[in-house]
Amino acid sequence: MKRFFAFIAAAAMLSLTACGAADSSSDTETASQTEEETIAEEAIEWTEPPTEPATIMELPEHEGANVVKVVAGSTFTGALTDNGSLYMWGANGYGQCGDGTGEHIMEPKKILEHVKDFALSKEDSHGGAIMEDGSLYMWGFNYDSQVGNHSKENQLEPLKVMDNVSRISFDGERSAAVTEDGKLYMWGDNDDDSLYALRLIYTESFPRAYEPTLVMEDVRDVALGYDHAAVIDNNDDLYLWGHNLCGQIGNGDREDQPRPVKVMENVQSVSLGHQKSAALTKDGELYVWGYNPNGYLHKDMEELQTTPYKIMDNVKDYSLCSYHQTAVTEDGKLYVWGWNEKYQLGNGSDDNVTEPLHLLNGIAGASAGMYHTVVLSEDGSVFTMGENMIYQLGDGTTSSKSRPTQIIVPDEPVTSTEPETEAATEEVTDSAEETEPASSDETAESTEEAADSTEATETTASDETEETESAE
Repeated sequence: MKRFFAFIAAAAMLSLTACGAADSSSDTETASQTEEETIAEEAIEWTEPPTEPATIMELPEHEGANVVKVVAGSTFTGALTDNGSLYMWGANGYGQCGDGTGEHIMEPKKILEHVKDFALSKEDSHGGAIMEDGSLYMWGFNYDSQVGNHSKENQLEPLKVMDNVSRISFDGERSAAVTEDGKLYMWGDNDDDSLYALRLIYTESFPRAYEPTLVMEDVRDVALGYDHAAVIDNNDDLYLWGHNLCGQIGNGDREDQPRPVKVMENVQSVSLGHQKSAALTKDGELYVWGYNPNGYLHKDMEELQTTPYKIMDNVKDYSLCSYHQTAVTEDGKLYVWGWNEKYQLGNGSDDNVTEPLHLLNGIAGASAGMYHTVVLSEDGSVFTMGENMIYQLGDGTTSSKSRPTQIIVPDEPVTSTEPETEAATEEVTDSAEETEPASSDETAESTEEAADSTEATETTASDETEETESAE
């Protein structure tokens, strides 16, 4: 089983058909060995976003815990409070919420304490948290060994994987972590002939890395997309590699890139989606490129945008998923745009939006999930909107919301001194030696059958809840 959702595979096939085929290339080892460096040029002069709606929604008063970060996964969501407590809710059939039950969670539920940062997969169903001591704990769907615990069994609760971690990123079948000394480790699936997220060190004879494996050094940040990857080095230079059918690498062509290609300089952060990419510079300039069907990235871009295209200035936070995105400016304005048939833009409509639309004021951050969005206000409140078939909005219902709905994250005290989970492995792998998973083929088949069963359950939940509520 390659994907948690059937529509992911369908979307991938549609995208591949639209973008055409590209040539494959050979392997490589480090970003510093790239054959050529392509600094993408600015495509347009930035213009102001469209006129603000006649009425910007007024946010209600703060309730509950003081939240400092929110993340939207595929059909699950997380929030981190100022006392280091991590709360999760939504789909949980594969353990992606990490509470140990495997049952869907209707409202925010604490799963960990002493958390410094966390990330969730937007393409599938696993997650991870960096603890205050720098250790990395992971949980969720694990058929492709993306949890990194030398197994293929789903991990229902947080399990320690490695130490000294500063940054993490996950796509559907792979995971990546940057250590405090700038080393990049990656693990998970690598059995597609054209996928290069791990191909830096692995070939067809090494289809998976069952635990974190060293890939390169001198890395500050990392991001994984559906079929490509990116790193920012210690000089703030942005490198990408992987599939390039739709120009998502950003180097001006559509040939697959097995080796890291330098695309931009002075980059603060990078975000990758389904065959598309975005970068935020240290000056607050937002660039996007890649697959742009129906103008979902921006109405003025090419459908296959092969170089970074600046669309906004003064941006401090940006999130990209399959077909919609969010941006928060330095003055706290939230802009949303892209595909909107699931009400994920929260503007009270299901009409698609092809340029940044001002939705809210007083916002600190936002995160775009598969078909939903989660928003964090400056006072620490949480708001969600969009599809809600498996409780991913966290309001206790399965009714979708077309306007931001406040979610109360419990204000609970910290009760533990450290996580009560055991480590999966004592040390990570520094070489490309092939190893076998702890589970047998029979266990793998059993895991896949369980995943199919859970998927059917989640599909049933979707069929039973199609009502959409619009906020007044």
